[in-house]
Amino acid sequence: MTQFKQINFSSQGQMQLDLPGLKRVKVNCAGGSVCSDGGLLLLRKADERLGLTKLASYAIDDKRRPEYIRHSIVEMLQQRIYAIASGYEDCNDASLLRRDAMHMLAAGQNPDSGQHLASQPSMSRFENSVDKQQMRLYRDCWFICM
Repeated sequence: MTQFKQINFSSQGQMQLDLPGLKRVKVNCAGGSVCSDGGLLLLRKADERLGLTKLASYAIDDKRRPEYIRHSIVEMLQQRIYAIASGYEDCNDASLLRRDAMHMLAAGQNPDSGQHLASQPSMSRFENSVDKQQMRLYRDCWFICM
């Protein structure tokens, strides 16, 4: 007769992924609603602790008109990097992801705020605005951090 180990899920620990200024997020192994992009919150915490995205944003010159800016360079860089980490390799999915609760939490926005992440056209303009010199600076930021 085969025996199976009984697992008491109620006794397993919970992990808290508190992000400043946002809703409290708890992770547990009891099942329920599942999101395949939950690892973004871990990525966000690592990025927040290391400051890599913020550091990299200093390499990108913001030439936009200030009165039209809704999303900072850091926010768009986070949105882009986190989307790539989730398997969305191009900006075509930005319009879909801009309302996604997990991506909004990872990018530092409250999903209930009524605000959204940057749209696909905004993200494409952002990607195309970076020139070779800025890319070199961006690359150097990463080498300094490694």
